[in-house]
Amino acid sequence: MPSNISAEDRSIEQPDFPESLAPIAPILSSHTLGKDNHYNFPTLLDIKYKIDITSGRAAIALALIHSKIGAGDEVLAPAFHCESMIEPIRHVGAHPIFYPIRSETRIDLEKCTSLITSETKAIIVTHYFGFPQDLKAIQAYCKVNNLVLIEDCAHSIFGSYQGNTLGSIGDYAIASTMKFFPVYDGGILASSKHHLDDIELTPCSLGFEIKSFLTIIERSARMGRFSLMGKMIVLLANAKDKLWQAIKRTFLQAEILSSAPPAADGGFSFDVKWIDTKASRSSLAVVSHTNRQRVVELRQANYQHYLNELVGIKGLHFLHPTLPKMVVPLVVPILFDNASHVFNVLKSNGVPIWRFGEFLDSQITSDVCPRSLEYSANLLQFPCHQELKNGELSWIIDQIKSALELTKGYTD
Repeated sequence: MPSNISAEDRSIEQPDFPESLAPIAPILSSHTLGKDNHYNFPTLLDIKYKIDITSGRAAIALALIHSKIGAGDEVLAPAFHCESMIEPIRHVGAHPIFYPIRSETRIDLEKCTSLITSETKAIIVTHYFGFPQDLKAIQAYCKVNNLVLIEDCAHSIFGSYQGNTLGSIGDYAIASTMKFFPVYDGGILASSKHHLDDIELTPCSLGFEIKSFLTIIERSARMGRFSLMGKMIVLLANAKDKLWQAIKRTFLQAEILSSAPPAADGGFSFDVKWIDTKASRSSLAVVSHTNRQRVVELRQANYQHYLNELVGIKGLHFLHPTLPKMVVPLVVPILFDNASHVFNVLKSNGVPIWRFGEFLDSQITSDVCPRSLEYSANLLQFPCHQELKNGELSWIIDQIKSALELTKGYTD
């Protein structure tokens, strides 16, 4: 049964591994919708200026374009990254310059600023896995030196740090709703400082609107959600291919109707035709009507459950062994002593795993950032999203324990 595969989980493409038996990202359920108007947890969704597009990588490109960054300019980016963070920089003609990270993925401010030249125009800082960076010093440096600060909030739609909502500190913030909500597509460009109404967006096609709606429903049905409506939804999902072919015949635009932004289907590539495309109405509706309180509380509770069950077990180390009150985690990042063996066992058993930073730019060497290479090889991330069933969560944790026992004695 297909799962909602994230762009970061490229390893799922390996044919030797079965499909995940639990959803790696949120899928729609009977509990998803239902706004709580009395809940007031800080979120990038409420930043003053905001546009909704199809992906976070498109938002990076738009932030650079809106800042008039282009050919010959330099953009500082973290050495620990996924490919889709870097391609937008190259798309506008700029050069990515990689700065190192320290333990727990914290920005190395001293080394970062030492890389700045007269050609440097912007700095991208990532709040990895939902855990915030301290941006006060880098914000002050950017202001004095007339540099654009882009907050990468692809992992952190919710949360705050020292009283500031994540995404409100930089000149621009980018986010990916696909990682926090059960949607097919979705990215955000936000700013608390710059109007964005001069950015012209193109509505997505009717074919893509239909594809988005059907995919949201199908992913949930395949994972056994909507118990009361299950039969109807599964029938709809099973009829999708025939319906899709009928739509193509009707509009005679198969190549257009079948297209989608790479991020929506788990790809790393950067397709320029989606940069200025609006998010689908289905995805926007789900985000708008999702119970945010439930998202926050369950993600925090699920993360804490991993800590309660796994902290202190030999062979693994939590990147963040405590969960601050104002952090809403994207995933649970865990370092393993023998990560490659554990990964193979878990993936063979259908356990959903992210591997953010698994494929780094060729410029990243031990001289540039040894920590990024360490995390690329040994850091695995597990889902803690709000749509995991209790049984699925317990099963994943049990699988991690079993994999550690099976791989005891192995070394990478």
